Amino acid sequence: MAAGVTDRLWEMGDVVDMLDAFGAKQKRAARPLFEVCEQNIGAVTTFAPLCRTSAPVQVSTFATEGEAARWIKNESAVWILFKA
Repeated sequence: MAAGVTDRLWEMGDVVDMLDAFGAKQKRAARPLFEVCEQNIGAVTTFAPLCRTSAPVQVSTFATEGEAARWIKNESAVWILFKA
């Protein structure tokens, strides 16, 4: 008030409301990141899209890196909806 930043004295409820709004915005903006991980099991190589959140989650396996990349591009949004 004296510094000319605001015209009123904030109450604790105002601060809580502001923090709640900030947290909700951060949650909406958070999107998982996907990357293709090559896996070698014996003579077989597979490619798995990994969802990088707090702990990596393997989504599926594919025969080629291109198939895994296409899954990320075309199917990952639906996968996110059902996992949320």
